Amino acid sequence: MSAPSSTFLASDAGVYDQLMGRWSRRWATRFLDFVGVTDGAVLDAGCGTGSLTAALLEHSGVRSVHGIDVSPAYATAAQKRYASPCATFEAGDACAIAAPDKSFDHALSLLVLQFVPQAERAITKM
Repeated sequence: MSAPSSTFLASDAGVYDQLMGRWSRRWATRFLDFVGVTDGAVLDAGCGTGSLTAALLEHSGVRSVHGIDVSPAYATAAQKRYASPCATFEAGDACAIAAPDKSFDHALSLLVLQFVPQAERAITKM
């Protein structure tokens, strides 16, 4: 992974869950109702520990979800928590998504863009 567009350092998935994870779990289903994603392959940019991915798998007919997060610790925690053949997670930068263009039918991001210094770049890449 090349140098990330953010200098945000995060290494404790448990602390994340206590702070941001509780909000992610609370808003994920409401967010999905708002955006209307019900199928296809989905990118979860800034996936944290996987709350949006879990909601996608539980409340929709998506084919697959690929979560990326700048924190390797968060991506690892999400992969352990949601061991599903439909969900994959990796450390990655939302401004430099490694997947080829048009790899996903939908690109979503919940509660992360305010932390991305180059949010417009991330949105363009998504």
